[in-house]
Amino acid sequence: MYRIIFILLVAVLSVGVRAQYASMPSNYYSFYMGGGLHSASLNTSMGTTKVGAGFLFQGEYQHFIDEHYGYAVSLKYSSHQSSFNISDVESVGGVIHPDNRLEYESKTYYNDWNEVQTFSVIAIPIQGYYRMRLNKKSLLFVGLGAQLDFLLVAKYATTKGSFDTRGFFGYTGQEYQDLPNHGFDTYRYGSENDIDAAMVNLNLLCDVGVRWDASPRWSVYMGLYGSYGVTNMYKDSELPLVSS
Repeated sequence: MYRIIFILLVAVLSVGVRAQYASMPSNYYSFYMGGGLHSASLNTSMGTTKVGAGFLFQGEYQHFIDEHYGYAVSLKYSSHQSSFNISDVESVGGVIHPDNRLEYESKTYYNDWNEVQTFSVIAIPIQGYYRMRLNKKSLLFVGLGAQLDFLLVAKYATTKGSFDTRGFFGYTGQEYQDLPNHGFDTYRYGSENDIDAAMVNLNLLCDVGVRWDASPRWSVYMGLYGSYGVTNMYKDSELPLVSS
């Protein structure tokens, strides 16, 4: 189960060109770029996951209907990354071997197996905003909303470790290994492939920041931004890890 989790731990900088200059402008055209922890969360009963780094580029139109309340519509590109490591044994019972049609227990022995998942998306965020003046040159902004993510890239790469597949056959009481012609072999890192993920996903958004007036037409926005995926990028699966 993959979900996009997107958190900027450092300030995101943007430059906004304002359509008019007043104490509380009604329109902003903003351009953002930033980086931080952009994680793709993998829920699994085995192994451990770690968040990874990512970045974003975003263009935004923001309109306020009065001094305090408004909305924003954006177009955004962002990248996300996470890693997964496992040193464990995974067992799947009731498997039918294609050679002899006998039922056996499939076992996979992982030895420091590490996989890195990478995603990039084009997104359309829509947010409602509240603002208030802090001083003559600064405004506080608080935003809540949602966005649609359109998947561009979803792939994984194995970066270290190995795993070997074995089979325990109850009728002989033996566990078979090192038989590559029968599907029991050792596999080492170095592979990469696409992830069969959903092409469209929904996220919830929030951000808090301060916009500082640098000139009558330019301002700088600094803040914290986060989003959480409410839909799964990949359906829950009962298949073995190396097959899903």
